Amino acid sequence: MLGFRELEVELKSNDAQPEFAALIALLRQRYALVPENRSKQARGIWLLERALCVNEAPLVARGVAR
Repeated sequence: MLGFRELEVELKSNDAQPEFAALIALLRQRYALVPENRSKQARGIWLLERALCVNEAPLVARGVAR
């Protein structure tokens, strides 16, 4: 079992688009990865609120974060 819970792959040049797509397909198939649509900031705030058991409206809803 892999020791990580998140993997980020970035495309630095559009010239490598076919190779990038092939790599993503291979990683998704091999490790059953699921794409994440939320930003790193949004995920971090969610984790922080979860850890703190905040009973108020989420920070994003209150306009503290985007």
